[in-house]
Amino acid sequence: MDQQDLRGLLRRDVQLNALSSVITIALLGMVIVLAYAVLTGLDMAQPLILDYPLVTLGAIGLLLAVIAYMAEQHRNLRGELIDAHTSLEKARDDVVASYERLAFAHEVAAIAGMLEHGNAVDQVLRASLEHYDADAAALVSDESNIIVRDPRDTHQANSAMVQASLAAVRTGEPVSVGQSGGESASLSIPLRIRGRLSAVLCLWRQSGRFADEHVDGLGLIGRVLELAMENRMLLAETREQLGGTLRTLSHLIDKRVPKYADHATRVAAHAVSVGMRFGLTGGDLVDLRAASILMDVGMLDLPDHLLDPHRLLSEEEWKALASHPDLGAEFVAKANLPHTVQEAVRYHHESMNGSGFPHRIAGTQIPFAARIIAACDAYESLIRPRSESREPITPDAAAREIAAQAGYLYDAEVVRALLKTLADERGCAQAARATAPENTAKVVCV
Repeated sequence: MDQQDLRGLLRRDVQLNALSSVITIALLGMVIVLAYAVLTGLDMAQPLILDYPLVTLGAIGLLLAVIAYMAEQHRNLRGELIDAHTSLEKARDDVVASYERLAFAHEVAAIAGMLEHGNAVDQVLRASLEHYDADAAALVSDESNIIVRDPRDTHQANSAMVQASLAAVRTGEPVSVGQSGGESASLSIPLRIRGRLSAVLCLWRQSGRFADEHVDGLGLIGRVLELAMENRMLLAETREQLGGTLRTLSHLIDKRVPKYADHATRVAAHAVSVGMRFGLTGGDLVDLRAASILMDVGMLDLPDHLLDPHRLLSEEEWKALASHPDLGAEFVAKANLPHTVQEAVRYHHESMNGSGFPHRIAGTQIPFAARIIAACDAYESLIRPRSESREPITPDAAAREIAAQAGYLYDAEVVRALLKTLADERGCAQAARATAPENTAKVVCV
């Protein structure tokens, strides 16, 4: 029932109430007059109508018919208003249920946006288990994830959800299985990635069925997961393509700048490790790695004589060489890489005290990614200099030299994170060497 119909019912109710009030007042007035006449013995003139019994009976019958009609109309109207109220209550419940579905879908979308993190799927399953008051939740695919409220129910829940998943795979539609009367129930939603059925989202209860709104709600969650998983695949492909492009560019630079590709790869590895210590994730780490690989891409636009390590440069030539971060940032911008990559390339040779180049900015004016790359680049340049005119120093000596410039040339917090990363890498390498003679187990350094 829409709003116009409801207004019509209310208008009829007002009209019937007004008519009832008029008749009631008239009858009440007649009763009062008659009662007054009887009590006072007043001799009232007999109405002409009373001289004709048939007419009198007809008038009384008409009055009773009007009263009966009004009573019937009130009864019908009351029934319609009750139906309208019921419809409005149902509509309200539907709106509330839709809001709850959308709110939970928004929560799941926020979690699913982090699907590249290992525990994101488990978080979605745990949230679904709580929201739908289930006893187990699972994402069944090549690598299945299952969350169980009570570990003792794991075998039963796993068996039920596998059966439900097979049913969903066979039909390609949501499947709800269960009987009332205390038996367990399961609900499964097939997920399609790029049109191919790739996984099944399942819920399981020890007792009680899943309602129809649960099927709709979990179906919406399934659509959110489909989009998130497809986006993750697209992101992985894009990163792979980006990685290939970066490797190609680094090798192009390597032809003009000796040992650049290996140097940039090591700087990128250090930078990503340092970034992770600061809580950087996902796209931020991808951008940091890209900026590290492309930090000197501006060298491609410089004439060969400026890149000769054995040649002394004039002041003008040095200014031209020092412009390569800006040239690199322009190159990165033309490649449509993110602004954070452009800024990191442009400012990675700046120093905390303002003595760097090409813009001589200082402190927090320097983008954070550029500060990370600056410290990692300096460390690698000390232990593996690309110029034959410089002798390498030991990693410990390089670490001490970088630490001595903390807060002066390099960001102090970045230096601390870099030194911790280097210490962890050396400790892990020592552990690998120590276990190698006795044990063939692989030691993985993260």
